[in-house]
Amino acid sequence: MFFSTRRRRRYLDWNGLQMLETRVLLTEFAVTKAGYLSDGNVGEGEVTYPEAVVLANNNPGPDSIVFRNSSALFQSRDPLPQITDDVTINAGGKFMSFISIDGPAFDIAIGVTVRIENLAVQGTITSAGKLSLNSLSAHGIENSGELTIEHSFLTGSDAVGNEEPSVDGRGGALYSKSGSVTVHNSTISDSFGELAGGGVFLESGIGLIINSTIVNNRSRTFSGLQPGGGLFINSGADVTLHNTIVAGNAGAPSDIAGMLNPASSFNIIGDADAAGGLVDGMNGNIVGNGGVGVIPLSSILDPDLKDNGGATLTHALVAESPALNSGSIAVAKDADGNTLTTDQRGFRRVFGNGIDRGAFELQLLPNEIANDVASFNTSTGIWQIGLSNGDDFSDTRGPRWSTAVTWETFTGDVNHDGLTDLIGRQRENGNWWVAVNQGNGTFQTQSFLKWAPDAAANWQNVQVADVNGDGRDDIIGMTNGNWWGAISNGTRFVNQYLGKWQAAGWQAILSGDLNGDGNDDVFGFRPATGEWYAGLYTGSRFSFRLVETWESSVAWSNFQTG
Repeated sequence: MFFSTRRRRRYLDWNGLQMLETRVLLTEFAVTKAGYLSDGNVGEGEVTYPEAVVLANNNPGPDSIVFRNSSALFQSRDPLPQITDDVTINAGGKFMSFISIDGPAFDIAIGVTVRIENLAVQGTITSAGKLSLNSLSAHGIENSGELTIEHSFLTGSDAVGNEEPSVDGRGGALYSKSGSVTVHNSTISDSFGELAGGGVFLESGIGLIINSTIVNNRSRTFSGLQPGGGLFINSGADVTLHNTIVAGNAGAPSDIAGMLNPASSFNIIGDADAAGGLVDGMNGNIVGNGGVGVIPLSSILDPDLKDNGGATLTHALVAESPALNSGSIAVAKDADGNTLTTDQRGFRRVFGNGIDRGAFELQLLPNEIANDVASFNTSTGIWQIGLSNGDDFSDTRGPRWSTAVTWETFTGDVNHDGLTDLIGRQRENGNWWVAVNQGNGTFQTQSFLKWAPDAAANWQNVQVADVNGDGRDDIIGMTNGNWWGAISNGTRFVNQYLGKWQAAGWQAILSGDLNGDGNDDVFGFRPATGEWYAGLYTGSRFSFRLVETWESSVAWSNFQTG
């Protein structure tokens, strides 16, 4: 049906400010330089991650740290700085490698609120040899505050102790000493803890893990396996899991050591002997094979991490997985209490007959998601929707718009709910209207923005593009060489100046993600010279450059993206 997901595109959820829209004074510090050591130069293009942490710590109030690198390696023999002030850290799905001899990559102080979004961390932390360390252990993330991790991927993190009796390795990817930690739509895989908690170690405080995947982690020393290959819960911690997969971990016990909150529901625990007190069949939990033995990891998901779309690597569910459509939508909530709309990759979360367990939502391609069509009748002002059953279309009537004006119409998903909305601009007055898909076959038409009318602006090359990669479709258009964006925040468009091109001489201007960073760019062809120019979105506007030259004597045509 038309109110199902139609476009096989990535819905990327990595706008660093989208979850904090009410914090109007949020200050952003951009990491633009790889490496660790500070050289004292924090000008444009010269900020490393540790420098950004120091800048945020020294700036009172909540801040934001974003990564501008496509990927980066941060390496040091010294501890990375502790986070001592409230901050959101958003990597935009970019892959970061942290290698440190002493201490975690993300060390959150007591009482500090931190939100980590769209982060992919690999190979993070090692601590080996006979060292005098100040920290208890080394891990990817150490928390003593209020931590939220979402749409993120932690792998290859090592918490390794040394010969000093006061130092050990707890929590390869995540060690929460106190406070609270909330994890949703995230994967913790292939991490190592020497003492306990190969994936996660929760010493005290509150833990809540929702729709996440904790697999292939291990906890062992040279003398043998240690407790909680996947998850170690100390007696002082209160930990609840919902819609989460914990399986295929190596430890003694393997998957979970310690007791979960009995309210935990709709989880899959691979090893019945390491289920944290959960019982098969109670609260929707699947434990082992009918409450005994071990479920093979390969019968739940692909044991290998792969690029399954989106910004980060994931473990895809297999076709006959017990996780398919067996979770609970009622407990699939983000840190703000809102129902999850996407999985770790940014793809639509509820797909098919229900919600999947774990961080990955399997999206099969049966006939029922064949593309529908939408058309606008300029004479009657009626949208007509053709619903496909895979063989033919059945017509249904959409909303009626005014016939007193001239419309330029589009379709797109303006609010990132996986449903296709109807978009139109009134040429005479510049008003933008959107018929928001309600998901039940009906639409609600709303005013979204006002642009200058065509008579004043002569708009050209107006098209749909997700320029900031947040999964909400935007509108871009050029007037007298100036590019403007109508950037969607989910309920309206916000004007944003995007840069200037030559006003004339273009044969084709297209949009799409040219450099794989998740942001749509623009690119255009000038037939007189055969030159292709690209406008790459940098986070605030397009950066224009020459990218290709074709033979100008050829009559090129039929330009398209793919």
